[in-house]
Amino acid sequence: MKQEDAFVILMARNKFSESERQLFSDLVNSNLDWEYVFEQALQEGVVCFLRHHLRHVGVESGVPAWAKERATQIYYQNVRHNCSLSQEATSVLEVLGEEEVEAIVLKGIFLSEHIYHNIALRPVRDLDLLIRKKDLARADKALTGLGFIACPQARSFISDPGSSSINSLMYQRSGGEQVIHLHWHLINSTWPLELFVRAIDMDRIWYNARACTIGTCRFLTLAPHHLLIYLSVHALCHYFNKLILLVDIREVMDAYQESLDWDLLIAEADGFLCLPAVYYALYLTSRLLKKSVSRLEDIASILKKSGSGFVLQPTSESMRSYGFCYKAFFLMQDSITCKTGFIYRTLFPSRYVMAHNFNISSSEVNFVHYAKRIASQFACGMPHR
Repeated sequence: MKQEDAFVILMARNKFSESERQLFSDLVNSNLDWEYVFEQALQEGVVCFLRHHLRHVGVESGVPAWAKERATQIYYQNVRHNCSLSQEATSVLEVLGEEEVEAIVLKGIFLSEHIYHNIALRPVRDLDLLIRKKDLARADKALTGLGFIACPQARSFISDPGSSSINSLMYQRSGGEQVIHLHWHLINSTWPLELFVRAIDMDRIWYNARACTIGTCRFLTLAPHHLLIYLSVHALCHYFNKLILLVDIREVMDAYQESLDWDLLIAEADGFLCLPAVYYALYLTSRLLKKSVSRLEDIASILKKSGSGFVLQPTSESMRSYGFCYKAFFLMQDSITCKTGFIYRTLFPSRYVMAHNFNISSSEVNFVHYAKRIASQFACGMPHR
């Protein structure tokens, strides 16, 4: 591993130990390729950590002026965006409450404020909210009343949100930058993951949800064990393409280290058929971020005995790819019939999935869109999400 890559991984954490602090200082003064460092940090979603640590460690003199200036600019842009999104979240949650729609805040803003405890560090693009499927029409009414416009496929989803691995709708203000993703299930992918949609008990998710606040606004968040399961599946769906996905997992483990029930997490993930996804996410977090995961071997032992066909010790490099993650979900299918159907539905998904994939209404989907999907799969060697 290049020392620049090692530096990006090192800085991607909320707090340093004394040894990490010293290593950070040494690397800053070791003639790094700062253009490479900056580009990698941007791609990995961790560039705001650079400005954070430079300021607190006090080694800014070893960094080129342009890099410090750009890192500071992005840092404060992130502060402004996340503050604006947090205010928007308050408005949206209040209006949903008036319609008697409960909402769980997923990822972004919750992690930024309650896990990182620093709204500047984690980039948050959108507001992701989980609601109950039965509340979809009322939530749509509340959001449109605030001036949000639904995506083209919204009407057909709202009238008949059938069983699918697509379980979200996107809303955006006309001419505005704020985007809301309204979810009614933890699984949301154009890959055919219906097996996990059926296996994950959403009633248990809601029963174990915890009360939390953004400012003066009360909302719900996932229980710690469900949050780790969700973040693991989400990271695998995104082929671990950004380091920040693994940083989220590590920071959640650190934040809940005293209260996280590992036996419950393992049992729930196994019941949800998501234990391999949890293993892969924790394994990669352990290998890449040097995070000790006490129950990792226990999970590996359970999976080995189950004969699920998972890759026990993959390389960090191979895991961060379309190919590995698609294969992981393929191997999690529980029969030859399911595996065959998984491949077929990847190539020829339903019109609802295609509408989501191309951001059009389902009535607009035609053979050209299917041809484009198939072509993109073969072009990259794996199905396009």
